[in-house]
Amino acid sequence: MKLVHKTLEDVCLSSPRVALEFYHAARDVLLLYEVVIPVKRERQLDGINQVAVLMHNDCLYPSQEILGFAFEYRSDFPTSMKDHALLSLFVDMAPRFHLMAEEILQRQIQVVIHSLREALDVADGFQNTHQMQQFQSAKFSIDQVVFILEKVHIIWEPLLLPLTYKRSLCMVLESVFF
Repeated sequence: MKLVHKTLEDVCLSSPRVALEFYHAARDVLLLYEVVIPVKRERQLDGINQVAVLMHNDCLYPSQEILGFAFEYRSDFPTSMKDHALLSLFVDMAPRFHLMAEEILQRQIQVVIHSLREALDVADGFQNTHQMQQFQSAKFSIDQVVFILEKVHIIWEPLLLPLTYKRSLCMVLESVFF
């Protein structure tokens, strides 16, 4: 985002022709980020880890930042560009980044749900727990569920917004236990 801000500052100080090139370069930076980052981190999205939550936050940040561009740079844009640029000063990109953030979070939620269901399947319905082997399976299953939920709490709680954390954890628990 520093690069985008610096480029938009250059837009404000440049001639109309150069400003238009800088403007397109700033958009291209955001488009590259949108395309490259998910591909680069794809493999890390398949496990329960900080990468997915950080990627979620990293996509939310530009979606919010983009919405402020028009207010921040509107008055300083070259006059010839104001009509062209203000109509689309990246505002069309904000929902795309927001959607990407939500998709990453939903994928992480599904990974957690899948892990919890696998852990619960070990207990085979918690039947016949009076038998030692079934008791051990049930105990192992419960220990795994607790471990997964603790891991999710440790990773998600400090990184997600409180409302997003609660909503996501409720989705996980509802899906698995109801």
